[in-house]
Amino acid sequence: MSKSLVIFDLYNTLIVDSSIKEQSLYRVNSMWSAIEKGGFPIRFNEVVKAYEETIEIMVEQQKKHFSVSVFELVNIFAQKINMTDISYMKKFYNLWSFASLQFSPKPINHIKEGLEELKANNKKIALISNTGTTPGVALRFLLKELEVYDLFDDMIFSDEFGFMKPNAMIFNRVLERLDTEPKDAVFVGDHIVYDKQGANAVGISYIPMNPDIEFRKVIKEIIE
Repeated sequence: MSKSLVIFDLYNTLIVDSSIKEQSLYRVNSMWSAIEKGGFPIRFNEVVKAYEETIEIMVEQQKKHFSVSVFELVNIFAQKINMTDISYMKKFYNLWSFASLQFSPKPINHIKEGLEELKANNKKIALISNTGTTPGVALRFLLKELEVYDLFDDMIFSDEFGFMKPNAMIFNRVLERLDTEPKDAVFVGDHIVYDKQGANAVGISYIPMNPDIEFRKVIKEIIE
């Protein structure tokens, strides 16, 4: 495949995260613990309700392909429980942002070897990831921990960009920053709409990838 740029999705493409419910429970319980220790007159069921309503707002925005930052999510949550103490909002932000790392999302098999092989074959590598409750900053730390962060030439996370896949702007931004024509790029991902249709709409070809597909076969297809 004669492509100079390989763009990857993250979730269910390079990592697998099966602890979404556990992360939500961790956030709620941890924020409630901080509130209780601070002596604020806020009940646990109020915290749960505020969290659920905040997630609903996030989901509604995602349906329009808008990405809400974790700062805004925390701000909405704090307003719903009438929390104005900035020091506690900072605690909420940290608890919210890094909850996923408490449960260690798993990398797919041979992720590092595959990316290193691409670099060895002079391919530029980028990543475009839609985010939800876990921000790009936490995912950057995760990729650093997996020892693959420095193999990427560029990364865009939707909470930092403001728009989500399949919006064309997020694909075009990577092409622009890495000075690559659409015909010279390929997108590797698992989602038909966000990944395949999003990439194809701007002229980028697509290769499917999910945890059931052997990553080394995908790498071989790209290189050959």
